[in-house]
Amino acid sequence: MDELQVVESNLHRFVAPSHVHQFLELVWLRSGSTVLCCRGQSHVVHAGCAFAIAPNEIHSNASSGNAGIRYQVLQIPMSVLKDIERQNGGGLLSMLRSDPLHVFPAQSAQRFYPALTRALKHWHLGGKARTDTGTLLGRLFQASRGRRSEAVPKHVSLHPAVVEARTILEHHCGERIELSELARAVNLNERYLLGLFKKASGISPCQFQLGVRADRARNLVVAGIPLIDVAMSTGFADQSHLIRDFKKFFGMTPSAFRKACTIDAVG
Repeated sequence: MDELQVVESNLHRFVAPSHVHQFLELVWLRSGSTVLCCRGQSHVVHAGCAFAIAPNEIHSNASSGNAGIRYQVLQIPMSVLKDIERQNGGGLLSMLRSDPLHVFPAQSAQRFYPALTRALKHWHLGGKARTDTGTLLGRLFQASRGRRSEAVPKHVSLHPAVVEARTILEHHCGERIELSELARAVNLNERYLLGLFKKASGISPCQFQLGVRADRARNLVVAGIPLIDVAMSTGFADQSHLIRDFKKFFGMTPSAFRKACTIDAVG
């Protein structure tokens, strides 16, 4: 599914295990605080601020304290990012690969985030909406300069076997893939592959695959697919397992997430 998604959450507490998204995630924290973990380091984001997580970047996050959090999320697909990069002469995707986590001060979030949301919702109309989107996104990222967590390491090239293993797990996320099978596919022994994968990703291949399943399930949930069909097509044992793991990753049940989500086609 290649669509812009805008998610508005209610006040709640949650802990999202390590996972990945295939889109750029822009989050505006309306109340409360959250702790982000990216590339082995942590960063606290407070109410009013916003942050961006690069596509395909493994991360986890959790609400901080007992009050819970309320937030708005823009999930921008790769097709839009590539168009913006072509429009602006390149550099956006390489910047995101190098600096996976960007934090935006509250004043900049208030100034640019609502306007960016409006521009993205009109992306499909072309023309000024697309120009405005590129301009606003550029200004927002400029505002993050000096705010990026210095604790987050720069981009490090992954071992080819880890890249291949991640690709296999992404393409076959609905299937049960044993570590032994994965090791044979990349021509390494199990223990060595597991060590490489954990060092590069911070999680095991099994945890990575579960994160991919949850992200695919999210797409199907907001598209209105029945939960039993979502579970079957994404590799969850049944609907109850889907609901349990979905709530771990996204802080709410699939039904609540569906109600909180609006979708606007782009492209």
